[in-house]
Amino acid sequence: MREQEIKRALISHLNRYRKDEFEFPYLDELKINGGEGRADLVDVCPMHCYEIKSDLDTLARLRSQGGRYGKIFDKVTLVTSERHLANVKAMVPAWWGIMLIPKPGKMVFQRVRYSRTNRRIDKNSLVSLLDKQEALAVLARYGEAHGWKSKSLYILHQKLAELIPVEPLKAEVRKCLSERQGYMG
Repeated sequence: MREQEIKRALISHLNRYRKDEFEFPYLDELKINGGEGRADLVDVCPMHCYEIKSDLDTLARLRSQGGRYGKIFDKVTLVTSERHLANVKAMVPAWWGIMLIPKPGKMVFQRVRYSRTNRRIDKNSLVSLLDKQEALAVLARYGEAHGWKSKSLYILHQKLAELIPVEPLKAEVRKCLSERQGYMG
């Protein structure tokens, strides 16, 4: 299966277990860390990243992706093939979930390990998901918009990370991301 096919099948699988009413809850190829990387598929609420490693992929970038994801996402699940399973179990953090991609002709994902909540969110990495307009909108909601419009995105991100505690900041980022285009679902 190709990545887009895996994503569509995964969304269908996940939607069977959803308890909320989001119309387009999944962001495809979310840029992280200022575009240094991309998360394959993100369920915005909660911030759950699904990283896909099919038979066609290598695991060369998995460790660096893990470091980035661990600063941003509440949960991460690696969706992989049987071919990579033994290697990824040794590579990914214990809090990551692992699911197996269905075999051809089947559309059932097998859960190998459930994801657990990440307790190490980094506010500076989290705010890097916001573009300039989103960052300004969050500052405005906190009564801090005056004088920031001409500042660089980097400075806006710094201000947000200093101003807002981690839990309300996570809610603000989720709100901004949920209003973006580019969803799969």
